[in-house]
Formats: sequence, C-alpha cells, structure tokens
Amino acid sequence: MNNRFKNQKGVTLITLMVTVVILLIVSNIVIYSIKDNLGIEKLKYMQNDIENLNDKVSAYYKQYGALPIKIKYTNITNISNAGLISDKIDKGDFYVLDLSALENLTLTYGEDYKKIVNKTTEEITEEEINNLKDIYIINETSHNIFYVKGVKLNDEVFYTNFTKENVDKEQADLRYIDNIKIPEGYLYIEGTKASGIRIKNASDETKTYKWTEVNNKITEIPSDITINTNENEKFINSVNAYNGYYKSENDNSVVYLPLDEKWSEQYDKDSIYKDKNGDTVFIPKGFCVSKLEGENQISKGLVIKNSNTNDRYVWVEVPKTIYETAQSETDYEKIEKDMINYAIDYRDDNYTDSWYDGCGISSDTEYNDLKNKMLKSVYNKGGFWISQYEIGSDTVATSNNTTRKATSQEDRYPYNHITCNQAQSLATNMDSQELTSSLLFGIQWNLTLRFIEENGGAIKSHITTNSESWGNYQNSKFNIYRGKYSTDNGTNYTGVTEKYEKINSSNILMTTGNTKRNSALNIYDLAGNLYEFTLEKSNDSSNPCVVRGGDFRSAENNANSNHNETITAEYYYCGFRTCLY
Repeated sequence: MNNRFKNQKGVTLITLMVTVVILLIVSNIVIYSIKDNLGIEKLKYMQNDIENLNDKVSAYYKQYGALPIKIKYTNITNISNAGLISDKIDKGDFYVLDLSALENLTLTYGEDYKKIVNKTTEEITEEEINNLKDIYIINETSHNIFYVKGVKLNDEVFYTNFTKENVDKEQADLRYIDNIKIPEGYLYIEGTKASGIRIKNASDETKTYKWTEVNNKITEIPSDITINTNENEKFINSVNAYNGYYKSENDNSVVYLPLDEKWSEQYDKDSIYKDKNGDTVFIPKGFCVSKLEGENQISKGLVIKNSNTNDRYVWVEVPKTIYETAQSETDYEKIEKDMINYAIDYRDDNYTDSWYDGCGISSDTEYNDLKNKMLKSVYNKGGFWISQYEIGSDTVATSNNTTRKATSQEDRYPYNHITCNQAQSLATNMDSQELTSSLLFGIQWNLTLRFIEENGGAIKSHITTNSESWGNYQNSKFNIYRGKYSTDNGTNYTGVTEKYEKINSSNILMTTGNTKRNSALNIYDLAGNLYEFTLEKSNDSSNPCVVRGGDFRSAENNANSNHNETITAEYYYCGFRTCLY
C-alpha cells in the first residue's frame, strides 16, 4: 500500500500556479468580451435613436419647413475634437432637438431634455443648457444629429451614427433656410433670412437670386421687377404668405414660391393639431387642415375645410388666460364677463347678446341655451371657428330667395337679400359635421377683432376707426386679379380677366374672397363688402337687428361698426357669416 502511494504523482505548486494564471487570463477575456458586447449594445442603441430621430425630423421638416428646435447649444468641444464637424457643411448653429414636437417617438437616450421641456428660452440660462449631456442636438444647416454625452467603446467615444472618416463632404441639399423654402430647380448658395438667402438655378448656375424680404402686405407688383400679367395674383399671394420673394441678381426677373393647395387627410375623430410653433388647437371630426404656408399656423389664422362641402373656416383663438373670474365651464355669466373685458375695446354698450323676436331663434330660453353652449365650448377649447368668407352661393339673387345653397368658399356670389331670421336659419342648416353652426354672437365678433389685433392682422385704428386698408368701401382703391365684380349692386357680375382697377368713389360689390388685400389672418371681407348679420340686439326697439362691419356703398366705415336694421330688412348690402363651436 505504501508503495502504491509513493508511485502516484501529486499536484505540484507550479502546476497549480499555471492553472490559476490560465483561469485569470480566460476570466479577463470573458470580462472584456462582456464589456465589449455592452459597449456595442449601447452604441447600437444610440445609432438606432439617431436613425429614428432622422426620420422624425425629416418628416417634420417636410411638413413645416423648419427644424423642431428652440434652444441653442454651444458646448460642442468634444464632438468637434472627435473630428465629426465639417466646416463646409456644418456651417450653422447647433440646437437642442425639441423632442416634444416629434410624435410617436421612443428613444433610449436623451433624458436630459425632460429638464427643459416645459421651460422657455428666457427661463433657462446658457450655462444650464450647456451642462446638459444626455441630450440630442442638431446642426441647423447640415441637419446632422449628435448625442452630446457620447457612447464609449474601448478607448473611443462615439457621438453620432458616422465616424470622422465618413464625415459628409458635400453640402446638404437644403430645401428651407430660416423657414424660407428653396424653390424646386434651385440650389442654396449662402446667407440667412436676415442677410439675404442666395440661390442659383440648378441647370444654369450663372443665374442667381437673392431673397427680398417684404414685411408689409402688398397689393401691387413692385415697380423694379418684371412678371407676366397673368401671374400677378399668384405673385402677390405668394409674397404675402412667405413675406418675400427671390429677385434676380442679373436682371429684373423674380422667382416666387408657388402656393399649391395642400390639405391633411380627413380627421376621422376629434383630434389635437400642433403647428410648427408648438401651438395646439382642437380639430373637429370630418375636417381637413390646410398645409399651405400662411394657413397652417394658429397665430396666423389656421384654415380647415369641411370634407363634405369644402366650406372653409378659420380658428379664432381665445386665450384661456383671460378668465379672471370664471372657474368652470358652467360659469356662463362669468365666462361672458371675462370675454367682454378681454375684448372691451370693441364693445358698444348699445348692443348686447340678447334675444328678440325676429332674430331667428324662437324663444329667450332657446337663445340663452345656444349662447351658453357657445360660451362653454369656447371656454373649454380655447376658441371657435369662423367662416373664412362671407357666406355665398353659386347663383345670383336680386330679391329675397333662400333656396340657394349657402357656402363658405371663395368666388361665390354674396348671399344677400335676406332677413336676419333667414340668415340664422341658413347658418344653422349648413353642414357642420358634428359641431353647431350659427350666426356669430356679438361677443364672438368682438373676440375675432381682438384676435386679429393681437396677432398682427391689423392695427387697432385700422379696426375701430378706418378699415379702408383692408375693406371694400366706396372710397377704397385697389386692384383685383380674379373673381367677379358688380357695378349695379349685384344684379350683374363681370369676370376679371387680367386686372380690374377699383377706383376711388365707386361702388363695387365683389364675389367672396376676391383679393388677399381684403383679409386679415385669412378671414376675408370682415371689414367690408357686405354688412353682416349677428345675433346681437340693438337698444333701438324699432330696429333691433344688428349688422357689423362695413359695406361697399359706404364712404366711411370700419370692421367694428354696428348698424341697426328692422326685422324685415332684406337688402342687397346685407349678408352674413357663420361660426362653428
């Protein structure tokens, strides 16, 4: 037995040490492998985030002509040192991506954005912004997206979905600069909206153009440019929508941005629409939203159309901050009081939203029920919809006739020769999908004027004193390039071929929406073409009906004027407008 034990070989110390070393080497390989895999996984998460952001930002840019950005970001030293920024294409500033503007977005990183999402640029300092690291930023000219914190793999830090060896060398084909569109067939050269964007013809690079900014609404063609006569109206509308045009640096020719009608898909349920400024509004089921520049922003007069009838309406915002006394949607008297105070500059105490026999509503109770419904809706939704045009029809009437179809569309014959009673009946029976349609209450007219003033549609004196600059009156002077006009109070109409010059001291009744000149925030002819019936009551018992705005026969009028009529009045100079709530 002892001999057997002596012949067996034991585990030597050297063997044990070799085994331990091998195990340590293997374990380190496993640990480093795990670390590598974790690093690769994190890198893939970041790359997936950026690909997702690229898709969302591209869609946003295509729809709004701007990037979803608000806050500038300057702490880009690490990204620059990594060789990821190109002096040729990353020319502009860097901004924090506004993730709240991108719908259906799921990201792994970018949590620091939550720290500033509810803050304005005035509420956060540049130092606070630049201390954010777990955040995505974008260059305004190249549209390259970077993750500021970066992902470390081995000894290298990655900040985007490309490496320094793959940095873009070619300038991006930018379609917008400072929210100004680059026309099809042209390429961006340099400049900003402030300095003047320069573009060139893609097929003839010797032809260059520079952006000419126009801050005030124009009604005539500038004297220093050349344009075909049949393009006058298109050019004017484009300039007023985009606030400018491209003027040739070689001659007097111009390039302007076409305003092709574009609409969203029909909303199949009540929804919330967010514009490129981040403002939101309620969109009713069955309507489409305009995607046209100048019609797709809430503060500029958001336009929708009824998918059944093509009737068009403009949103009148009533800020929820105006309610100082009202505490709930059923505080009707307080809601109305707060609205009156908000639009007090446009109120005349001789006119009230009160019932009278002949207004088109059968009883005082029914009138108040309708008014309360309106007040509740405006309180909850932050505004109401007003018909974009004076209500018109496809046919002319020279006497009382309510068999015509009522529409809110351009180039329709004004719906006149009716009483207030008949106007309310027509307004109520217009297709409003699932909303209520009626004439405007007086407070709604006043709120509309306040909305126009608040958002730069017209200054107060041009609303309350003299609206000649945007109304059709006897003493107005302007040109129209489309539609029809009548010189005999609406008995006969003449179509505009190239241009019709409306001269001073002439009574011209026009079809609806003939010229952008007579609009404010996309609401046409509110200042005057026809007087318009409202649901107000005057303090003149013999003439309780109220018409607002001005009419084409009058030499002096304004958008805020009030006039009294009898309940049987059915004149050629009185029409109406509707609202939805």
